[in-house]
Amino acid sequence: PEGVPRSRYCTARAMGGVPWMRQILLLSCSLFLAPADMNPEEANQHDVYRPDRWQYGQTPSCAGNNVSRCGPNEWNLLKGPAKACQPSLEACEKGTGQSPIDVVTADVVLTKTVKFKYGKSTPCSEYKFLLNEHTVQVNIPQSCDESSHSVHFGDKVYYLKQWHYHSPSEHIFDGMHFPMEVHYVHMASDGQLLVLAVLIGVGDAAVGGSAQKFLADTVLGNIPKPVGDFNVHSDMKSMPSFDPYGDFVPQSVEGSYYEYSGSLTTPPCTDGEQWVIAAEPTYVTAGLVDEYRKMINSNSRNQLALFHDIMGKPVPKFHNLAGLPPWDSNLGCNCRPTLPNLCGSKRLVHVVGCAVLGGGECGAGATVFPLFGALLLLVLGGCGLWMAWKKCKAAPRGAAYLPLDG
Repeated sequence: PEGVPRSRYCTARAMGGVPWMRQILLLSCSLFLAPADMNPEEANQHDVYRPDRWQYGQTPSCAGNNVSRCGPNEWNLLKGPAKACQPSLEACEKGTGQSPIDVVTADVVLTKTVKFKYGKSTPCSEYKFLLNEHTVQVNIPQSCDESSHSVHFGDKVYYLKQWHYHSPSEHIFDGMHFPMEVHYVHMASDGQLLVLAVLIGVGDAAVGGSAQKFLADTVLGNIPKPVGDFNVHSDMKSMPSFDPYGDFVPQSVEGSYYEYSGSLTTPPCTDGEQWVIAAEPTYVTAGLVDEYRKMINSNSRNQLALFHDIMGKPVPKFHNLAGLPPWDSNLGCNCRPTLPNLCGSKRLVHVVGCAVLGGGECGAGATVFPLFGALLLLVLGGCGLWMAWKKCKAAPRGAAYLPLDG
């Protein structure tokens, strides 16, 4: 995922959450990881792993320094001065559990063990809205209670740190994209990340819906316009009550999702992170997808790339549930090439509940059909017993215990 709070993440991973060491490393990360051309406020709160050093377009030769940016094929060459805050970037090249992936729905493993559920969602008084070199993002400020928004996976609690968007989707299903994908990035107390991903399709029926309103008004409507030659443009905004999950994520996610162990999709590409992908897409209008794409391209410092330069194809092939989005091939994209394009590894993916992306159904249709089937079996069984009783009653005395068919 984009924009993981690296300073807090590396501290928790390296020190196991020791408070005083966390504060020391937090300061060192802030000093070392902030690009020199950022304004002071951004330098102090910069939470993207050296975004001035990497880009989405493939690169033929990268020195791994401030002079040249590295593409996803060479992210493993990146180097930085903050050694304590820099997990091994060899994972970008050699990691066996890299993300994103192509989910082959015929190969997923069905499980009945539901591990994912929401914790609580209590609005903060304000949120940080930003446009950086790679995406639109909303951060949970440090002034907000850490447990304001949380989810559970198994017996562990993960706290929401930020959410951001990609276009087209980073994860693909059976080789097909969706117009957008949102990543809700959570962190547990031990530093492990959980990313809740939702695929975003387009459709006119989305007009007036909660997902359309949330993305258009709450998120994009509060993103500052890029002013000045800076990497990141941000604003703290006081917000009325809203739910980043309930206003956008399909309600079916607590019982219907795909899950696998993967990695960050941006440097440092750390393995061992938990992914949960909602089995049901959410929908917005095609115009809103276009608005988002133009917004991330409006940053003069953007490090996006044309889809052709990332994936080697002129335009994305869209899933049949994605709608028919008009695709401007002249706008840059922010999606890492799906793995195993780089690693050649096959991933174990579990599906819980209905598998709508594999041709199943979610919501009412998935519940009504089993209930209808059970009712039908009950009626047929009752009819069979009634007919048997009538036949026995009509049989001559002494024949009541003969087989009904003879």
